[in-house]
Amino acid sequence: MDPPESFADAASAGLALRKVLDEAKVVSYPKTSGSKGLHVFAPLRAGVTQQEATAVAVAIGEELARREPKLVTVEFSKAKRGGRVFADAMRNAYGQTIVPPYSVRNRPHAPVSTPLAWDEVSPRLDPAAFNVRTFEKRMAGDDPWSDFWQRRQALPKTLRA
Repeated sequence: MDPPESFADAASAGLALRKVLDEAKVVSYPKTSGSKGLHVFAPLRAGVTQQEATAVAVAIGEELARREPKLVTVEFSKAKRGGRVFADAMRNAYGQTIVPPYSVRNRPHAPVSTPLAWDEVSPRLDPAAFNVRTFEKRMAGDDPWSDFWQRRQALPKTLRA
């Protein structure tokens, strides 16, 4: 979720995305980008091709934009997004990059891309609170992604391209 201005919009879009994923029975895990965005991961079983994963991500993004047209877009052109959050499914495409969990970003105050539990995702959350000065305390708590690799799943049949 790539918002034009604030994490609050990314969080709202992420919560709407969670509903779409839950309906498709896709287990998902959010994290801050270390900037103003929100990334959502879904652990997949072996055998899913990159093309299949990308096609499903595109379909999910399109469904999210259909449900939340005032909040979310799949329009690549920034000029055409109209102040909406960009659901960037192409981060799943071959050769694309994404900030990994626990990465320190080269930004003021050194924010950290932080795995979250869904109940932490809120428009009121300030992702800047997760930074190199505060992260030791965060790591001392429970890991919201502790079961990530145990939750590997097939792609949803209802959205397979």
